[in-house]
Amino acid sequence: MYLQKDQALELAGGGARVFGRALDRQPDIAPKTAPSRIDWVPDLGARIGSRDWWRGLATCTALCAATVMLAPGFKPLIGTVPAPLAGAEWEETRAQGIAPLAQGATTGRRMAVNDLVAPLANAPERPTLELSATLGQGDAFDRALMRAGVGRNDAEAAAALVAQSVDPKAIPAGTRIALTLGRRPDRTVARPLEQLDFRARFDLALSLTRGARGLTVNRKPIAVDSTPLRIQGLVGSSLYRSARAAGVPGKAVESFIKAISTRLSIGRDVTSADSFDVIVERERAATGETRMGELLFAGIDQGRRKVQLVRFAPDAANVDTDDVEGVR
Repeated sequence: MYLQKDQALELAGGGARVFGRALDRQPDIAPKTAPSRIDWVPDLGARIGSRDWWRGLATCTALCAATVMLAPGFKPLIGTVPAPLAGAEWEETRAQGIAPLAQGATTGRRMAVNDLVAPLANAPERPTLELSATLGQGDAFDRALMRAGVGRNDAEAAAALVAQSVDPKAIPAGTRIALTLGRRPDRTVARPLEQLDFRARFDLALSLTRGARGLTVNRKPIAVDSTPLRIQGLVGSSLYRSARAAGVPGKAVESFIKAISTRLSIGRDVTSADSFDVIVERERAATGETRMGELLFAGIDQGRRKVQLVRFAPDAANVDTDDVEGVR
């Protein structure tokens, strides 16, 4: 909004005279050799031999000389050297160290024999021994115990007790058996079996303990969750690598590809945009172990077409995969 009474003085020209202002100093009045305009650090690579160049060289030389004069001296630090050990001090120090391996790696002191030393007829044995045995392929249970140091009678008794709970031939190879052997009266007899622990089956653990009436067996059932594992994902650049990266076991991936190849060509019909669907047997024990089983379901979703195969096993000898709709 503009008012009629505005004077608009800010729009006036420069004709007014300014009072109280000093005249500007002319450039020619200032001295031409003012110290503030001297270049003390010129470029030594330009105008070599000129007055400015010699001034810069003198400045550089003065700075280098001042740096050298102010630099600290590099002199060795004089310290005290401890006196070499001798006598009893050297013996005490040597006893606390370990000699080189070439000299026997000895440590400590060698005590002289005196009247307090008495010879021992036999070295004392440990009251108990904790051992471990591994059941081999096609190995007998009692034979594995005897190789670990268990007496024949105890090994046969333990095998008989185990046979009451589980078939010894059904115990998988590689099963580790924890043994505890007790004190024996003399060295001529085997140590008695005090305790035995092992995993007889995936869902069963057995423990044998010696009591007043001999060995007794204790069954320890283990809860097992048999929920199958289902994994889905995209085929991508490789069906095998994508399934393995998603967490499908290698054996299940091989069965999956073998089953799908009966309906589709993996290299020609299956594309990177297709998705796979795998269901595998899985057992999870309460103790934390996981055991994977056979392939139960194999599927490929191509959008317009779906291939879904299930595992069909009327008996252990006849195992095959069929379509979900029942079409072979």
